[in-house]
Amino acid sequence: MILFLCFILFSLMWFLSKEEESNSKNTPFESGFSAKNMSISFSNQYYLVAILFLVFDLEIVLTFPIPLSLSKSALLGALFFLFFALVLFYEWKFGLLDWIK
Repeated sequence: MILFLCFILFSLMWFLSKEEESNSKNTPFESGFSAKNMSISFSNQYYLVAILFLVFDLEIVLTFPIPLSLSKSALLGALFFLFFALVLFYEWKFGLLDWIK
């Protein structure tokens, strides 16, 4: 019954709609402004900064429970923070944090 009703409604929409081709319907709409040339690409730095933001955001979220869980093992906590410091040094050393190269 439901499939039949869907078929009827779709058929009515198909037959009663007016299909008019116009130039204004085929042009892109950019919030009232004319569309710019889209062949200009974004810099890869935007994507790199976004990925680095996600990685460091995840690192910060993971470091909140660390003082409570590693309070009994200072060596494991030191290794955990040393790993994050090495990752930051690696990114700085190879220029991943520089915006303009």
